[in-house]
Amino acid sequence: MFRELGIDGVFSAEGAEWRPLRKLTMEALAPARLRSFYPALRDVAERLQRRWGAAADAGREIDVVEDFKRFTVDLTTRLTLGHDLDTLEQEGDVLQRKLEVVFPALTRRLFAVVPLWRAVRLPADRRLERALSDVFGFLRQVLETTRTRLEADGAAAPATFLEAMIRARDDAGQPFTDRQILGNAIEMLLAGEDTTALTLSWAVHELCDAPRAVRDLQAEADAVLAGAAAPREVDAAARLHVAGAVAQETMRLRPVAPVLFMEANGDTSLGDIAIPRGQRLILLARPQAVSPAHFADPTAFRPERWLEHAPGAAHEPAAHIPFGSGPRLCPGRSLALLEMRVALATVLGSFSLERVGERATVEERFAFTMGPRGLRVRLARRRRDASTGAAAPAG
Repeated sequence: MFRELGIDGVFSAEGAEWRPLRKLTMEALAPARLRSFYPALRDVAERLQRRWGAAADAGREIDVVEDFKRFTVDLTTRLTLGHDLDTLEQEGDVLQRKLEVVFPALTRRLFAVVPLWRAVRLPADRRLERALSDVFGFLRQVLETTRTRLEADGAAAPATFLEAMIRARDDAGQPFTDRQILGNAIEMLLAGEDTTALTLSWAVHELCDAPRAVRDLQAEADAVLAGAAAPREVDAAARLHVAGAVAQETMRLRPVAPVLFMEANGDTSLGDIAIPRGQRLILLARPQAVSPAHFADPTAFRPERWLEHAPGAAHEPAAHIPFGSGPRLCPGRSLALLEMRVALATVLGSFSLERVGERATVEERFAFTMGPRGLRVRLARRRRDASTGAAAPAG
């Protein structure tokens, strides 16, 4: 399905083709590189804080999913391409509009009984083609500009994923093709946009009904941020343990990648079921994570369970696999967790949130990833004590 759309990268590659791409991706997203990338993350978090501050001052409701997608698109394009789109401070037909067409279309095709699009192009298919054409056109321009700059810079170390792909060689010593480079770039943009943005959106949804968690998160943000809009350094962000626990608990209850596709590399078994080599499997991520056998009070939103849990109470982290597992563990795991800690501390450190409407009106929407539909919030600024940096709700 991905290749049919012209998307050919590390997330869809297999076997010998996958290995050099995986190595390259892991190097680009290694935890050690997050320190050099952190100033960009702080900058984008501050933009989000300014955007929400303007909405709070104007009394406007916030479309949570929309704004968090702008946040993650800005981050991912800077990390992957070295290009600052600044969608948080721009309106109009941004790249985000093009990317958000892809996953719903992929899902429709994935679950179609008949591959009708191969015979007849419907309006949805033409919309997908236009969106991908625009995204690939943008990426080709960035690729050409980056190549020209690298030729002029000589042996300067690559600073972005795109630069690393241009200079990398596969196991045979050959450069990656433009198709592979562009496929990897768009997969990075897709993976970096939806998953983190939707997890942050679900976190806001859960926090609207969890005053204790909000108080704990805000107290931590007040202490770590010390009056700043966002954590000043990556070491400060690493101290956001409550924010990290909120992210983990959100992913446990609301996995944004609820369906994982697997293929057995060898003959094996699951319980008393024989699984031959080559057998394709679909793994549902949520059932075991909300089972009382694995977590006490499993359907309750309790972030504190990731900070400490009562002796004897069920708590089995291995049943919680939001990033997958094994050799195909999500390469962006460390970056995603850092983004979520920083975003939650930035937002809750500055604002009090209130859901617009009832909890039950927010629905799950599955479009390859699973996000909330109908989630909107109202904001109120929190007053800050000039001497301590601590904050309280305005008014």
